[in-house]
Amino acid sequence: MSRNHYHAATQRTFRQAIIHLLEKEYKLVGSHRVIQMIADDIADLHREYYRDGDLVPPGHIVWRGTLDEGRKPRAGRRAEDEPTVTAVLPLITAEDIAELAQGCPKGKHARVWGHERDIRRVVRLVKGGLDNPGGRLLLSLADLSILINRSMSTVRRCILDHFERTGEVLPLKGYVLDQGSNPTHKGVMVRLYEKGVSPPEIARSTGHSLAAVDRYLKDYERVKVLLGKGLNVTEISHAIGRGLWTVLQYHEIVLEFHPDLALAAQEES
Repeated sequence: MSRNHYHAATQRTFRQAIIHLLEKEYKLVGSHRVIQMIADDIADLHREYYRDGDLVPPGHIVWRGTLDEGRKPRAGRRAEDEPTVTAVLPLITAEDIAELAQGCPKGKHARVWGHERDIRRVVRLVKGGLDNPGGRLLLSLADLSILINRSMSTVRRCILDHFERTGEVLPLKGYVLDQGSNPTHKGVMVRLYEKGVSPPEIARSTGHSLAAVDRYLKDYERVKVLLGKGLNVTEISHAIGRGLWTVLQYHEIVLEFHPDLALAAQEES
């Protein structure tokens, strides 16, 4: 029997359906080879986005995020222009389930116990993205907020608490790409500064240039001075030419290390 009888069955594929759609429905005119290449790319993209459920371990989640290209992106790049990659992240582990089944240890506050679990999950997810075989996936504060169902301020606190306990700076998207509004690396640097660490040592431990560290610390000192003069965060933002989010972060750290300035600001205003 001729094998040609089976040829039609071999063409009933997702790829062939794309080719038919482009040629017949969209009336795409051009080289058939080019249309085949487009179909191949679409089929590859589909496989990357929609992983086989049998290959995803229990408790893991398929997540699409920013690919670390190993260099700083150009200024003004839109989110939709970012290179992306898919990773399978360890959202819930057998240890998580066992810990929940056992319950909060006697003598430990439930809120503290829950916060420690959140820290471990944040660390595990960030490192899981970096270990992705298809390329380093960089998670943002927003990504982590969605994944662990916590507010961004809670995620930020997890990251800072992990740093204070271990000295490890988690490489989040904003940190690695050095985004101007990123609340992580600026906060880490300023807190180190307030704890008496020298700018050269801050630069060495965070992987930033000394010039960048000096710039952040200078802005922080300006916020501190203007806060003491009674200006609010919006006025300070306009005065120093920095975003409101950055000023709010500096404001929070100023009040953490210099609560007396809060009272002085109230009296001044």
